[in-house]
Amino acid sequence: MRFDEHHEVFDFQISGTGPTETVVAAVAGKAIRVLSYVLSEPVGEVLKWQSKPAGSAVELSGLGLAMPSSSPDTIEAPHNPTGWLQTASGSALQIVAGNTVQLGGHGTYILI
Repeated sequence: MRFDEHHEVFDFQISGTGPTETVVAAVAGKAIRVLSYVLSEPVGEVLKWQSKPAGSAVELSGLGLAMPSSSPDTIEAPHNPTGWLQTASGSALQIVAGNTVQLGGHGTYILI
């Protein structure tokens, strides 16, 4: 079990063919704060992080968002104790590609 200053740190894996993959399931009363991640970005895809409440998904903004690329790339957001992005309380974390493509990656998060 790993902890940052006050929270247990959890790992996540991304593996699927998209276009929408749930990365971390919703936890009642808790927000998901992503501390680090590595993504394999397919050619020409724009990957978007989303906070998924019971209704429509909401795109997340912040420093840790993936950018489009013209060649296959690995995007790395190193450990950031204050977090790169965060869902709304009670919402799942998902990643969305524009098309059905192979998605891969991993990272860490805390529940707050």
